[in-house]
Amino acid sequence: MNRRVRSTVTLVVLAMVMATAACSSSVGSAGGGAKFTASSLSQVVQQAKQEGQLNLVWGEGVLGGTKGLPKLAEGFRKHFGLPADFKVSFTPGPSQAQMAASLDQEVQAGQNSTSDIMIAYPAVFRMLLGAGVTVFKPEDWSWATDIPKPAVQGGGVAVAVVTSIPVITYNSKKVTDPPKSMQDLLAPRWKGRVASTPYASNFPNFAATIGQDQALSYITAFSKQLGGLIPCTEDNRVLSGEFDALAFDCDQSTTLENMRAGGALRYVIPSDAAMLTQYMLGTPVNSAHPAAAQLFIDYLMTREAQDTLWNVAAGDSVFVKGSNIEKLVAASQADGVTFHDWDLDAVLADKDWPSSEYLQNQVSILTKTK
Repeated sequence: MNRRVRSTVTLVVLAMVMATAACSSSVGSAGGGAKFTASSLSQVVQQAKQEGQLNLVWGEGVLGGTKGLPKLAEGFRKHFGLPADFKVSFTPGPSQAQMAASLDQEVQAGQNSTSDIMIAYPAVFRMLLGAGVTVFKPEDWSWATDIPKPAVQGGGVAVAVVTSIPVITYNSKKVTDPPKSMQDLLAPRWKGRVASTPYASNFPNFAATIGQDQALSYITAFSKQLGGLIPCTEDNRVLSGEFDALAFDCDQSTTLENMRAGGALRYVIPSDAAMLTQYMLGTPVNSAHPAAAQLFIDYLMTREAQDTLWNVAAGDSVFVKGSNIEKLVAASQADGVTFHDWDLDAVLADKDWPSSEYLQNQVSILTKTK
C-alpha cells in the first residue's frame, strides 16, 4: 500500500472508530488507569512519586522528540524534587490520527493508554471529545500555578502548551520571489514545484477560516499544482531541492531550526491563511500514571521548560508572557497580519467546524484517491 493511500486509510479508520463509539450509548468512562483527582501541588507531586514513571508516545517532530525529551525530563525531575530514578520514557509514535484511534479503542477495551499524555491539534481533540466515549475528564488545574488560565481549554480536558503557525516553507536558494499567499501557489510557475502533506495538514483550519466551499475549490485547484506529498517532518526534501516549497507546513518550528543552523529554508505566513493553532496536551482517563502526566504538563508551562522547548524545537506558547512565539506573533500583527486563532475552545465553539467526512474529502483530493 503506498504512502498516499495509507494516509487516507488512517483517517478513514479514525472516522470509523469515532462513528462506532458514538453509536455505543452503553459505553461510558473506561480504562485501566488509576483514578486520581488533584487538589494541591504537594498532593500531585507525592502521587507522582508513588507512580514512579511516565510513558510518553508521540511524533518524533513534536516537543523536540528524542533530542528534547531527555532535557525536559531532567528539568522535570529537578523542578519537583522527583527521585533520580523516576523514569520518563519517550517512544516516537505514529500520526495524531493513529494515536487518537488507538486511544479511543484502548478506552473502550479498558486498557491503559499507550501514552500517559495525548498530544494533538485541537481538531483531533474535537473528534475524540465528540466520539461518545469518555476519553478525557475535565481536570481542576487550580493547583497548577505555572499554567495560565487561558491555556486550560475544553472545560479543563487539555492544556495548550505550544503554539503553531501554519506556514509556507520554501527553499531560498531556489525561490527568489516567494509566494505571499496560498492563492499565489496557484500561479502556473508553481506547477510541479510545490509539495503538500498526505494528511492535509491545517486544511481543516483553512476551511474554517475562508469557508468550506471556497476551501474545497481551492484544494481541488491546488492538487493539480503538486509535485508530490511529504510529511511535515521531511522539510529536508525542500532543502535538497526535490521541491521548492511545502504548503501547508505544519508549523514554523523546523524552518526556524534550519535557519538557526544557517540553512536555506525560509517561511512566509500566507496573507489569506494567517492562523494560529495549539499543541493540546491532555491526560486520558486510562492513563497508568495520571499524576505524573498532569505534573509534567504543568512543568511544560514553566519559564524553564518553555525556554527548553524553544531551544530544542523552536516552539513555545503564546499563552506564556514573554514567550518567543508571542513576540513573533506581535511583530506579524504590527505588520498588519490578522490571525485566526484556532485553539481548542475556538474549534469546539465553531458549530460549522469541518466534519471528519469533509476532512476525508480534502485528503482524497490531495492524494488523488477521489
